[in-house]
Amino acid sequence: AAHPEIIKAIHKIANSIPEIQHVNEVLTMHFGPDFLLVNISANFKDSAKADDVEEAVEDLETRIKRQFPEVKRMFVEAEERRYIRHGKSA
Repeated sequence: AAHPEIIKAIHKIANSIPEIQHVNEVLTMHFGPDFLLVNISANFKDSAKADDVEEAVEDLETRIKRQFPEVKRMFVEAEERRYIRHGKSA
């Protein structure tokens, strides 16, 4: 897993994206000193259209990779908050 400060910063970046209503979870895995995999579970606003979500994910990836060049792969899952709270995956 990444250092807690990196995870906190990724949370902050994701929460700054207007289409994201809530960041459910940020998971990370190192595959070497210069390769970090990031998986983000986020609840997008119900009013967001598919195009809005695509642009938001692209913006999110750009911002995170700019700040943390070691992030080589990212996956963003659109999940409702309630599924995460109950330990279920959508």
